[in-house]
Amino acid sequence: MENHAKYGDTIFYHDDKSLYVNLFIASELNWKEKGLVVRQETRFPEEEGTHLRFKSRRRVKLAPRVRYPSWAQRGITLTINGAKQKIEPQPGSYVTIERNWRSGDIVDVRLPMSLRTEAMPDDPKMVALLCGPIELAGDLDQEGLNNALRYGPLSPQLGRLQPVVVPAFVSDGQNLLSQVKPVPNTALNFRTQRLGQPNDVSLAPFYKLNDHRYNVYWKVYSSNEWEKHKAELAEIAARRKRIEDNTVDFVRIADAPSEREHKLAGEKIFDGVFEGQRWREARDGGWFSYDLKVDPVKPLTLVCRFRGSEDRRRNFDILVEGEKVGSSRLGSHLGEFFDVEYVLPEKLTRDKQRITVKFQAQPNGLAGGVYDVLVARL
Repeated sequence: MENHAKYGDTIFYHDDKSLYVNLFIASELNWKEKGLVVRQETRFPEEEGTHLRFKSRRRVKLAPRVRYPSWAQRGITLTINGAKQKIEPQPGSYVTIERNWRSGDIVDVRLPMSLRTEAMPDDPKMVALLCGPIELAGDLDQEGLNNALRYGPLSPQLGRLQPVVVPAFVSDGQNLLSQVKPVPNTALNFRTQRLGQPNDVSLAPFYKLNDHRYNVYWKVYSSNEWEKHKAELAEIAARRKRIEDNTVDFVRIADAPSEREHKLAGEKIFDGVFEGQRWREARDGGWFSYDLKVDPVKPLTLVCRFRGSEDRRRNFDILVEGEKVGSSRLGSHLGEFFDVEYVLPEKLTRDKQRITVKFQAQPNGLAGGVYDVLVARL
């Protein structure tokens, strides 16, 4: 991806008879063997086109081949010294214009850009928005970034900040792009209209938002799917409220006083922050444990909050009073926070004031990260 140093030797290619124009970048080619200078003038992508100016001491027979990008679905226009040329190739190929070139000849290429979507290969409901070849990112503003703690002069500790809401797109049928409108008097800036939920979003070229929060891929729902999704979120929130209202004891993860109170113990343990929430884990087959208060006479449930991970080594067991009550493999919920409830057998809590909850990594694996540990009457 970071291949900027290669642009210079990729703008033009050539063989003995042809000159390939691959990239639309302001540049100048000095082809000494041909006695030819080709100057490319463009403000692409702010300008939907490019201009080639030829300079030579004598006429040069040459076949320039101008790339016809696959994203130019509306067609391209090519003129030589103001005369429109007939174009037969299709998007994804090259337009060849063979002739004897003389100094002062100008080729103007118009490359109309249009909005389009590209879906993730494994999920047609997760899409990016592009204008021509330019990926558009949603501007999620800069709130809190200027005051973020930093590891270095340019790297804010974003994990310590609370996450912002990333809108979803709600659209029925094939009209999603019709709900994305250009911002007047700007280049490549757009705004969704009655598309984003819970709010619409401004879109700009990805390369312009390097100091903002941004989002690139958008989850797309139909109206019915969105209502179902909202109902599911409400059900999760209601369940979480019920858990909180019936909590007997809980640990504030990576909070020194709370962890001392709950007798944190372990081997190869670490902690950190993600999206403003503290986590704890054990690495390389390690473990950690807490002692939590219990109700000695009522049925209890252990509730743990995890975050899904693509790291398949996050396989571990949860033990209560030395007895395994469950196992977790966090790769099953990629990138999501989720609660797991473990109903505790009565024999583990009967006539006890506290129990020991242990997170044991499997050999060479990791246990956690765990974001929440509590015992509730459920």
